[in-house]
Amino acid sequence: MHMQRQLAFKIITILLLIGLLLIPITMIYGLINERMSLRNKVVNEIAQSSALSQTITGPLIIVPYTKTYYVNNDKQYHQQRGTLYFFPESFNLTGDLNVEKRKRGIYEARLYQLNNEITGNFKIPENFGIESNLENYQFEQPIIAVGISDIRGISNNSKFIFNKQTLAINPGTENSKLGSGINGKLDSTSLQKGGDYSYAIQLSLQGTSSFNVSPIGKETNVTLTSNWPHPSFDGNFLPIKRDVAKKGFTADWQTNFFASDMESKFKDCLVKNNCHQFSNNNFGVSLIDPVDQYLKSSRAIKYAILFIGLTFFGFFLFEIIKRLAIHPIQYSFVGISLALFFLLLLSLSEHIGFALAYLCSAISCIAVIGFYVTSILNNIKQGLIFTVSLTLLYIMLYVLLNAEDYSLIMGTILVFSILSIAMIITRNLDWYKVASLPKVNKTHPLAKEETIND
Repeated sequence: MHMQRQLAFKIITILLLIGLLLIPITMIYGLINERMSLRNKVVNEIAQSSALSQTITGPLIIVPYTKTYYVNNDKQYHQQRGTLYFFPESFNLTGDLNVEKRKRGIYEARLYQLNNEITGNFKIPENFGIESNLENYQFEQPIIAVGISDIRGISNNSKFIFNKQTLAINPGTENSKLGSGINGKLDSTSLQKGGDYSYAIQLSLQGTSSFNVSPIGKETNVTLTSNWPHPSFDGNFLPIKRDVAKKGFTADWQTNFFASDMESKFKDCLVKNNCHQFSNNNFGVSLIDPVDQYLKSSRAIKYAILFIGLTFFGFFLFEIIKRLAIHPIQYSFVGISLALFFLLLLSLSEHIGFALAYLCSAISCIAVIGFYVTSILNNIKQGLIFTVSLTLLYIMLYVLLNAEDYSLIMGTILVFSILSIAMIITRNLDWYKVASLPKVNKTHPLAKEETIND
């Protein structure tokens, strides 16, 4: 019974050490989040000093009017102001997204310069579609407006061409539903005659992180090319064709009013003031960083307890199989070394990239722990076996971090495999006979002699 209590005490001690190691691991995890927040703050500051993510909505033709009508009840004339909106029949955008990095200290943001041309046509009905009581309507000057989420990114060489005539570009859309943007004044008299009108907008636009387009046309076609090799296509519509390579990407989108239902969403925005669906019905691309060191460090430290637990489990097996006693202090040193691996990984990845930082951190920790364990076991061969096992754990952790979609199944297989190996190795052990702590090597400075009563 005494021997069984010794074994139980050792197991409880190991579990307690693992629990105590949660303290430095939690502190390192908090530091990762702090550094990530600092990075995001710097990136936002860079974006604020240039231009934020851009979304293009439009063009729309906006026709304000005043309607005069007579009410018999009070025998007076009344005036009612309103606005007519016309969506383009076609919307075609071709753009070249040139991405560059801008650094501030150790942090960097991805800025882009978008040179694009938007072409298409409008079909305007005669008298703007007013078929009765036309004499009661007084049409004001119409405009063609394009919503641009951050107009600070518009360069001076942008052009607005309507029906082959170059328009002066004015700031604003004169409509709160479209937000900020640009507009051009149109001739009400010629537009009222109705017909097919072409347009061409040449925009040079600066932004950060992402670019989006609202499918405003009854037929919408968008083609983007870029030198950025890591796009993330998002929004309500994915590209019908895309080509991603190391030199950059090319993507084509195509949609229509039946799929986008933009007119209905815009009416809800006007009538019910419910603009969420209209404003967020877009598609585009985000310029992601595939090697976000903070994100990967955060994912890595989530495996810390599993990592430490498996290492301690290996220690414990050596104790049982080789009948060696490893002191809890020695467990603590190895556990702290494993925890500091994640701090070393975080600090190095900010300067040399995650992959190289992981390699340097892993080699450093494996070398120190391998040397220490070899001294504990007082056996070079057994120390090498433990070092190789630890190396395999680091390799497996790196594979898990780079296989995000398969990390769960791979982690499950890893744990199951290690458990299976442990069961195979210990299948012939009589746990009642090995319940007492094994003898230690008296030559070791931390050795403590124990008497075993058979």
